[in-house]
Amino acid sequence: MEKNIPLVLTGQQIGVGWSPALSVIKALVALDEAKRLGGEAIFWMADEDHDAVEVSRTALRKDGRILKVQFEFDQNPQTSAAWFPFDDKHQRQAIDLWGSSIPTPQEPTLRGHFEALGQPLKKLGLSFFSPTRDIDRFKLNAILRDWRELNLESKLNQTYQDLSRQGIECSVDPSKQSTWFSLNPISGQRLRLDPANPLGAELWLSPGAALRPLLQSHLLNVHTVVVGPSELSYWQLVDPLWELLQIKKPTLKLRPSLWSIPSHCSVEADQIPLLRQGNWQALLPAGAPLPSESLTLTSNPNWDPDTRSRIDQELQRAKERLEKIDRKIQRVLLHKALGEDPEILQQYLFPLGRDQERILSGASWLLDPSMLTRLTESLSKASPVVIMKEL
Repeated sequence: MEKNIPLVLTGQQIGVGWSPALSVIKALVALDEAKRLGGEAIFWMADEDHDAVEVSRTALRKDGRILKVQFEFDQNPQTSAAWFPFDDKHQRQAIDLWGSSIPTPQEPTLRGHFEALGQPLKKLGLSFFSPTRDIDRFKLNAILRDWRELNLESKLNQTYQDLSRQGIECSVDPSKQSTWFSLNPISGQRLRLDPANPLGAELWLSPGAALRPLLQSHLLNVHTVVVGPSELSYWQLVDPLWELLQIKKPTLKLRPSLWSIPSHCSVEADQIPLLRQGNWQALLPAGAPLPSESLTLTSNPNWDPDTRSRIDQELQRAKERLEKIDRKIQRVLLHKALGEDPEILQQYLFPLGRDQERILSGASWLLDPSMLTRLTESLSKASPVVIMKEL
């Protein structure tokens, strides 16, 4: 890393099989931005985090279905991801999921698995950085102690309240999520560290998620950071702290959302929100009225109330039956227009009710060189929504 080379940073908590797949998207966007700037792309492996459930879960498409898998790690729930093992048992499980081409980690850890699987990205120029391995944390403790004495918690709380009053949602609430943790470098146990509690001499001082942007730029002198939509709130939260800590704030680049669709389908970016909602009618072009729209009968106001009530009830039942026929007609028309039944396509785009990139693993992309090439080409188009057809 040369001092005068612009550093483009991105990152994600390490997870089995590069889950979620948006990690691969962020890495490729960072590589593209580094190429544009004549710089270097770095992936910050957030192995200091301790979300044991998130790092051990993965999902993939298999035999036309979504297969959810939980890797078993015999670790304390408060153990940071860098201390998770990845032994022969885990490797065999990975091979069962993604095939024999899954690489063997150079070190028997989850981080080793993550780096081995990310080798195709490394060949493209991506560097990996681990905050638990690639720096002297005991030396860093002195600087972080100075930060801690500035009572950053109160400043974060004030900014959070200001943002809330403006109607701006922030995914990190500093009154509920700790600003500081202690991290045991032997066991990997990461525990909440309240303001009044001292840090043990044998422990590392570990910043919470809100302070991560500041730590990254302090350590790496970052030029640009590739972030996802939810990460933007972190940056809004720490916005007043850059000047206080005398750290240069990097430029932010928002990654696009990527949607992978079957080769026989045809979907436009503006159709994706409507598919999520199941709003078939809005997806169809204006045309002939649907069966329910042709029902125009109304009860006669001169009829007695009982008769009018019975007629109105029958008309309502007829309308409801016709609306079911509407739905069937819409599905048939959309099947022709989109190349797939809209409900099947909805499940494809939103497995388990969430965006593909947040549910599926990135392993299948990383193990397929042609797919990785197509992903790179698609993401370089600088569009906020990228739709890529599968081969």
